[in-house]
Amino acid sequence: MKKNKWKAILFDMDGTLLDTKYDLAMSYNRALKDAGYPERRLDEYGLIVGSGISEAIRRAAPAGTSSSELQRIRSFYNPQYTAATKAYLGIVRTLQALFNKGILLGIITNKEDRTANLLVRQYFSMVSFDLIWGSDEMRPLKPSAELGLSALESLNLKPEQAAFVGDSDVDILFAKNTGMASLGASWGFRGEAELIRAGADFILKNPEDILTLI
Repeated sequence: MKKNKWKAILFDMDGTLLDTKYDLAMSYNRALKDAGYPERRLDEYGLIVGSGISEAIRRAAPAGTSSSELQRIRSFYNPQYTAATKAYLGIVRTLQALFNKGILLGIITNKEDRTANLLVRQYFSMVSFDLIWGSDEMRPLKPSAELGLSALESLNLKPEQAAFVGDSDVDILFAKNTGMASLGASWGFRGEAELIRAGADFILKNPEDILTLI
């Protein structure tokens, strides 16, 4: 297999590094319930999350819910993470192996920036990340090319020098928009079929597959 000379591997967070589906579902369902709306089934949240809080609330709320009501629901949203959230099997070992190979590591997520950094400290304190970018209401969200190019500029890299790992079509489109290689995390929320349809350059069966590509 041809080896790739990537200098950085960048990661999505939910569904790629961390299995947060249960806690995300509970957090959004609490917001819906507190605002007087019906809750969603746990298995629906794989398709609801991934494009930021506002979009997740729009998808979770009943169709046709007004903008003002969506804002009201959001006011009840308070993400809480429990023992149900965990790093996917093999993720920490893979991150440490990449670091030992001199690969730069980064996270680009549509999750709120403060929450993303808190989760990194909680679950990946043993990993040295060169970049952790979440939603800060100033940067655009994935799949924006502007977001990806700004991140690469901060690392002094060209798009062809990096790969992005994610579990959704948004992540694959983000990588393609930016010019990075796209690595589909089939263990995540969306599954292999969506990643293939999105045109991922590589489909990863497990995190350690990344190591075979560099």
